[in-house]
Amino acid sequence: MSNLIPDILHQIFENIIGTYSFTFGRPKYKLLYPCILVNRTWCQTAIPILYREPFIRRNKNGYKLISTFLKLINDEKRALLYENDQRDVIFDGIMQCQRPLFDYSSYMYNLHYDAMLKNIDEWCQLKASSTTKTLNSEKQRKMISSTKNIFSHLFQKQSKSKSESIENMGADKDSHGLQCAIVDALLTLFIEHFVRLSKLRVNFYDQENYVKNMLLVQNIKLLSMIKEIYLTVGLHNNKFFISLAECCQTLELILIEFGTTDITGESISTLIQAQKKLCSITTIGMTNPCSNQLISSLASQSSSLKRAEFIGADFSKSTPWHGLASCTKLNTLTISHCQNIDDEMAQPLFDAKFECLSDVTITSDSCVKLSEWVQKFNSSPSQSY
Repeated sequence: MSNLIPDILHQIFENIIGTYSFTFGRPKYKLLYPCILVNRTWCQTAIPILYREPFIRRNKNGYKLISTFLKLINDEKRALLYENDQRDVIFDGIMQCQRPLFDYSSYMYNLHYDAMLKNIDEWCQLKASSTTKTLNSEKQRKMISSTKNIFSHLFQKQSKSKSESIENMGADKDSHGLQCAIVDALLTLFIEHFVRLSKLRVNFYDQENYVKNMLLVQNIKLLSMIKEIYLTVGLHNNKFFISLAECCQTLELILIEFGTTDITGESISTLIQAQKKLCSITTIGMTNPCSNQLISSLASQSSSLKRAEFIGADFSKSTPWHGLASCTKLNTLTISHCQNIDDEMAQPLFDAKFECLSDVTITSDSCVKLSEWVQKFNSSPSQSY
């Protein structure tokens, strides 16, 4: 068993952790940890699988990953971290450790950005607490000061320029400034190590993470290959979505969960219209200021959109759904637990010809004509309109 060739071993490991599902279920990565202790081949096969999605929201030990990745950053970024480090957290966290045997960052293709920010916050708190207890001798303080001076002298211009840009975005130079510097260092690391993200999850709900979220969308090289994006939106900020639309133009799947009624459709529609070949759109809790423009923007994806799901949406004051009706390549249409739908809105659906539509699920007590159309569709032998 220990002599299996890597390709077969890789398939066995994939079967052990289970089918990958970013939204509703996660592979059981913890089952692979014992495998990395068997021998070199098993370790080299299992590590890339373990680190393809390193940041998971429910991982209690996720903060330990920050130390692992910080050991890989370049000297310029270390200088910037030292400049923002007011409590000698970084020295204790990365300078006293050897570089890893693996280039862990290069294996990542799925980034849960909100989980990464949470891990960074936990790491900073833990390191600040331990640093206070351990780095208290005069010799240690001199060593830290000497190291900082060396890096500051070597990379003074670069670190000063980047530090000022982070401050201009609204970050202070205490703990939040240090966290922003760590975020910037990790994002740069991912780019330098040729990470090609395929899936991204971002929580744009907390004002505290505004600067960190804006740092993400400044990295076009990192986001340009993303195929699936999952957004939790709770803050109205056009700048974020405009920047995101400039970075991500090859999305095949967009899932947006709305957490407030303050979001405008203009922000979301900008992201949708920027896509070259969007195949799937799902919204959860979409509100009436947004629904009208979002539905209209779907016309820009009429030749590619195959799946549209609207869950818990409020369509009050919405205009007729011409944008949705133009997507004649749809094969799945779901409108579930939505409110304030009337015949005028849905009329374009009745007039459209959906040659590929095979799965229709619509629950609406407010629009009788729509319910009749669904019933007629599902009872039709050809199941296409």
